[in-house]
Amino acid sequence: MQTDHGVVKTPIFMPVGTAATVKGIFHRDVRDEARAQIILANTYHLYLRPGMDILERAGGVHRFSTWPFASEKRVGDLTLGDFWGFHEEYPSYDEKQGLSNGKGVSCILVNTNQGKVALEQCESQFVLMTSDFEKVARHNDQLHSPSKYSPKREQILELYQKEGYEAVDRYFHKNYKKDILKYTVSGMLPKGLKRNIKKMAGKIKNK
Repeated sequence: MQTDHGVVKTPIFMPVGTAATVKGIFHRDVRDEARAQIILANTYHLYLRPGMDILERAGGVHRFSTWPFASEKRVGDLTLGDFWGFHEEYPSYDEKQGLSNGKGVSCILVNTNQGKVALEQCESQFVLMTSDFEKVARHNDQLHSPSKYSPKREQILELYQKEGYEAVDRYFHKNYKKDILKYTVSGMLPKGLKRNIKKMAGKIKNK
C-alpha cells in the first residue's frame, strides 16, 4: 500500500490511535515490539481536539504525534536514493575510479536478507562500494526525520487541480526566480568547484 509517507506492506496489524497516539504504550514499542508500520488516527476527533490550528502549527499529524515513520529501520527490502555528500565523506574517490559520472552517486540501503540476495543477483551491473549508514544519513535528512510540511502544499495542489500543470509552472517561475537561478547556475558549475565552495561555506559557518 503506497502512502504519502512511504510503502506499507500488507497484511498488517494497524493499531488505533484515535487522538494520534496509542494509549498505554510508547511509540518505540508500537514500532519495535508490535512492529506496526502505520497508526490509524480519527480526523473527526482531532478536528475537535486539539483542533486544526494546533495540528497545522505542529506540521501535521505525524509531527504532532512524533510517530517515527522516517528512520533507518525501513519497510522495504531495499531503499534507493541519492548519496548526497559522497565526495565529502570519501574525498579520495574520484571519477577515475568509476564511482561517479560527474552527476552524483546513488545509494542502496540493504534492509533485509531478501534485499541482500536481490542485490547480489544483479551486482555485476553496478559499480558498488560499502558505506556506513551514518555517512549516508548525515547528508539526507529524510532517512532519519520526516519531510518538512510546506505551508504552500495545499495551495499548489488546489492550483494544479483547477488550472493544471502549466499554471503551477507559471506560479513557480513568478515566485521563485532566485531559487531557479541558483539551481540553474549550480548545475553549470563543475563538481570540483562546487565541492570547494561548500567546504569554504562550511568553514565560514563553523567560525
